[in-house]
Amino acid sequence: MDDSQQRKLIEAYITAYNAFDVGAMLKPLHVDVEFRNIAGGQTTHRATGLEAFRKLAEAGAAMFAERHQTLRSLSEFRDDETTGLRATISYRGTLARDLPGGPRAGEKIALGGTTDFSFRDGVIATITDRS
Repeated sequence: MDDSQQRKLIEAYITAYNAFDVGAMLKPLHVDVEFRNIAGGQTTHRATGLEAFRKLAEAGAAMFAERHQTLRSLSEFRDDETTGLRATISYRGTLARDLPGGPRAGEKIALGGTTDFSFRDGVIATITDRS
């Protein structure tokens, strides 16, 4: 699988994410996908397998009235024995609900970060979001 095929999978995933289309988000993912979200150096969310990822993605979608990820750049990475593509992402969203002890519904959030994607069997095998 070459970089252009991997880029197409990433773009399909981000397009589906922006459209709140969880079913389409699952299409480019491996059945045993591993997902981690790391914020401020702490793992805040983790899912293994399509069903666990689907539940997490649905819960995340319900938190936002509007959201959009923009892919700024892609570069190769090697981490221990894993290789893949690292996406630099900018993110904005408007909360649909109050967050416990945090921002309230209607507030806008803007973040930057990276997402590491690795691949297996022609699809995305791991996703690690860092902000």
